[in-house]
Amino acid sequence: MDIKKLLIVDSSEVFARELAFRLEGALRIQICNDGAEALKELEAFRPDVAVLDLMMPMADGLAMARAFCSRAVKPKILLTSYYMTPFLERSLASTGFDYFTLKPCDTGVLAQRICELAGVGEEAPTNSSIGRMLLSLQFTRRHKGFHYLDFAIGMYRPGMSMSKQVYPEIGERFDVRPYCVERDIRLAIQAAWNRRNTYLWRMYFGCDEFGNVLRPTNTEFIATLASRVNMRKVQ
Repeated sequence: MDIKKLLIVDSSEVFARELAFRLEGALRIQICNDGAEALKELEAFRPDVAVLDLMMPMADGLAMARAFCSRAVKPKILLTSYYMTPFLERSLASTGFDYFTLKPCDTGVLAQRICELAGVGEEAPTNSSIGRMLLSLQFTRRHKGFHYLDFAIGMYRPGMSMSKQVYPEIGERFDVRPYCVERDIRLAIQAAWNRRNTYLWRMYFGCDEFGNVLRPTNTEFIATLASRVNMRKVQ
């Protein structure tokens, strides 16, 4: 089996090399320290995963993120930044990236996320775009609610009743009672919420007047992600 490839685009050589050290042997790694070089390497190296810092000198990080995400066969994209603004949140929401984290960050945790997206180790990513979205929101495939949500988001249409349509259909597919489906989805959302990346959840679910991200209900969560999946299909 071919070794998966990782492209690290970051102006901090210390950060890039520390991250590369943690993944040595698991992935084939290329490091770029400027934006122009990164776009060339994207075509020449053809990475499976790319870690892209939005604050690169002499480069428009947002434009680079869009360029990376617009490729017909694009890598999984992990974005990093030392700050986040409402404008940047809105702009990034439509790019199609897979994960975002603020710096300074734990390179060990970031390395785990890279392995998950690359399919290295026991937390290999699901093939569905919905599954990848759930993984980016800190869900884990070990939880039954993950699989129920994957199915629920794919089948949901506006106006559907959770208790009369969604939960019973999932229960029939997985041979469990509808109330167990509701419970496991609720617990999975709570577990992911407890581990949440606040900026990423805000991009998906918005915030209140004070800037706080409120925990979505089962219906709110499923409807929001289903709407996003359908918008991507249209695009």
